[in-house]
Amino acid sequence: MFNVNTDLAGIRALLKPYQEQTLRVLIEAKKNDVFVGTRHIMTESNKVLVADDLDPRSRASYINYVKKLAKNGIVETETGTGKGGTRDNYKAFPGGWAAVHAQIAEVVVRKLYNAFPVLNLNNIVNEVQGLN
Repeated sequence: MFNVNTDLAGIRALLKPYQEQTLRVLIEAKKNDVFVGTRHIMTESNKVLVADDLDPRSRASYINYVKKLAKNGIVETETGTGKGGTRDNYKAFPGGWAAVHAQIAEVVVRKLYNAFPVLNLNNIVNEVQGLN
């Protein structure tokens, strides 16, 4: 779900540009208290990517990414019906970027802990604090 790019700082070290933009669209949806589909996420995100001279991403990229976000509890999902069957719609959980950062940090720390069970949470926290 996350690939670390040590040349970048903050959330950009973990997220690709389209992933960051996806989260921005989902946070905006939460502010407006609406769920949005992947077509809306793709359209709005790709507008920003193209404006920033980056390549647009396929709808499949957005579908796969938001499904991973939902699986990890970072976004809220609502299943709706429409022409052609059911489809999922998404929005971020309350709290904006601060909540998203906390959720992402929790996922990363949980994965580190599972990958390195000899470490305890205090060791992980001490290592992270030592990096600052």
